[in-house]
Amino acid sequence: MKYFLLCSFILYCTLLQAKNFESRSHTVSGSVSGIVWHDENINGMIDQGEDVFPQIPVFLFTCTGQFTDAVLTQNDGSFTFSGIPNENYKIFVSTSGINSFYSFTILDPSTDNQVASTGYSDCFSLVDESLEIHAGLAILGSVGDKVWDDLNGNGLQEINEPGIPNVEVELVNVYSSSIIQTTTTTSNGIYLFNNLIPGDYFIRFIPPSGYQKTIINSSDTHINSNITDANGDFTTDAFNLSPTANVFDLDAGFYICAKICGIIYYDGNVSDSIDSEENGVNGLEVRLWKIDGQDSIIFDTKITAHQPDSPSNDGYYEFCVPPGIYYSEVVINSITHLMPGLPFATSNPDTYNHYFLSGSRLITNHRVLKSGDNFCHINTGLFCPAYISGVVWLDSSQDGLRENTEVVMSGITAHLCYPDGSVVAHTLTDESGFCFFDQVRPGEYFIKYFSVPALTFTTPFAGIQTVDSDVTGAFGDGTTNFFIVGPCDTMRNIDAGTTYAVLPVFWKDISVKSTATSNLVSWTVASEINVSHYLIAKYEHENNQWRECGEVAAFGFSKERSYSYEDLATESGQNIYKIIAVDYDGKRQVSPLASVFRTERQAELKISPNPASESVVISIPDTGMIRIYNSIGKIVGEYSFNKGQSEINVQNFPQGSYRAILFVDGKVVSSQAFNVVK
Repeated sequence: MKYFLLCSFILYCTLLQAKNFESRSHTVSGSVSGIVWHDENINGMIDQGEDVFPQIPVFLFTCTGQFTDAVLTQNDGSFTFSGIPNENYKIFVSTSGINSFYSFTILDPSTDNQVASTGYSDCFSLVDESLEIHAGLAILGSVGDKVWDDLNGNGLQEINEPGIPNVEVELVNVYSSSIIQTTTTTSNGIYLFNNLIPGDYFIRFIPPSGYQKTIINSSDTHINSNITDANGDFTTDAFNLSPTANVFDLDAGFYICAKICGIIYYDGNVSDSIDSEENGVNGLEVRLWKIDGQDSIIFDTKITAHQPDSPSNDGYYEFCVPPGIYYSEVVINSITHLMPGLPFATSNPDTYNHYFLSGSRLITNHRVLKSGDNFCHINTGLFCPAYISGVVWLDSSQDGLRENTEVVMSGITAHLCYPDGSVVAHTLTDESGFCFFDQVRPGEYFIKYFSVPALTFTTPFAGIQTVDSDVTGAFGDGTTNFFIVGPCDTMRNIDAGTTYAVLPVFWKDISVKSTATSNLVSWTVASEINVSHYLIAKYEHENNQWRECGEVAAFGFSKERSYSYEDLATESGQNIYKIIAVDYDGKRQVSPLASVFRTERQAELKISPNPASESVVISIPDTGMIRIYNSIGKIVGEYSFNKGQSEINVQNFPQGSYRAILFVDGKVVSSQAFNVVK
């Protein structure tokens, strides 16, 4: 009915205009005719067997747009305008009454079709002649699909992966390289090109800022990405669009690279967490491994360096990679004197260490990275480890001191332990009687030695540290007192002397208490056998020797017994004592050392920075002399300073731990440890 009304309206307009036309005084001479047909093979030509469209309105206009006439096509699809005055004309073919899928077919000087996609023909001049203007209609092709964010980077479009809006897409003719149509993707990433004539094309995608094309995954061609770069960057393969065909599987997958970055830093305070004042370490190799099925491959390698666009961040590395499963590794053999801190030691993932030792490798956990992920605090700290060593020997003279003639003991087990008794490391003494613990984390430790059943441990702290025994039993049989090592410290001579004989004295405790006028030295023995008396010895700093300052008679034979001695000859600074048990046969046995610091003079030594690499500033409240000792007790420098601040150059000092001791009026009044790092 709708179509019938439309046709009636057109006929009415035609009759009305015809009357007006007859009243004009023009020479009537020419005609225009043609056929409106279904161009099934979309070649622009009227081929045998192709259908026609009856009852299609065709309008005749002058080239200036003035309506001239209108007719309907006949049953054979033909139309005719006759008796037309000489003029410049164009025709318009209306398709409003037929299926909207139809469009006008190929327009070319060589084709039968002379009507453009707008429904109008080109202008033509009619001069006493008859012209044919045909119009071909066809169902044209379409091309389209989706541009999506490939979150997991596997090259396949999956349900949870969103489309990317506002991506520019171009349809390009293969042979001419001309852009046929341009469009942009919808909010869901969909694009579509309609009304396409048959031909050979390819698609070009203009990637949005920050996106990269995903991989080509051929496992499912219906949902994979079709960007092959076959016709230039971000293009598809060429494809042939046949008549009436729809190609709806030309997808494009993109991703935003996932970022992994962090800082490898020097953990000066060994807190296992990066602090604002701690510096990064440049020049270290960081490898990024990608897990591909059952295999792991090195995907990329970086060298730590200054972080771009930052004021002072060194030790920085950064990877920007496709989605996938990755882990990173700091190459340890590029680290000459440092060792890694503990991982996950605090509650803050932005500052704690993410790398951990796995065998001989320093690596992170595996991480699944998606498009646009950003993990930029994958840090780890390195610190300067300490070194600890000791020697085990047979103390045949039973004096608690190792002599050149005494035999060293190989194959003795030694454990390095935390104060809670947990074992950090273990080793055996070598053929020279030495045990070594290197790569030791700064902290508090003791050593436990395991002697053979026939032997016991000799008297500890009987003399000079380099040759005496350090086994006190403080944490059980065969253990030393706890000791503290800092970064780069070297602690030697944590030794163990063993003996066959039953010792005359088993020391239980020794201490010194400072009173207003004296030092009170007290000691307790667990047992004593055949002991005549005890000698009290005091260390003289000026002469670097021990001096006997008192004597206390012993009970001789007893179980637990306590003794004391009051020393009135006190001095400021450190007062160090030891007790010597003398038996009736003249044999001597030395106790552990005990000390007290007297503060008659308030002279405090301060050193900064600590650690240092070039120089240190020493502050003292009084004029005095500074001696600097290395970790094995050797003097490496001696300086005289006035009250206030003074600077010491340490550039020529080897890396390690040092102690500065302040002497005022020839007496030790203060000391301070510091580290030199390179």
